[in-house]
Amino acid sequence: MPVSDALMQRALRLTDPALHHFGDLTAALCLHPQRETLCLLARLKNDGQEAAVALLESLCNQCEIWQDTLLMLMRPTSL
Repeated sequence: MPVSDALMQRALRLTDPALHHFGDLTAALCLHPQRETLCLLARLKNDGQEAAVALLESLCNQCEIWQDTLLMLMRPTSL
């Protein structure tokens, strides 16, 4: 199941356009590159962008392909 257009539009509205990872974030959502997305999530968390992380995790939960990414994110290992 792909990420829906409605969820993508919500991401575009709610994610801060000034966020320096914004372009990478939307590209990751469109293309489903799990490794790159995992790295983005880690960088966003390190940057204190918890709202962006929460939104991306919410979008990830809508699509089965992201489940491994989320499981990897929850592991205590660093990138």
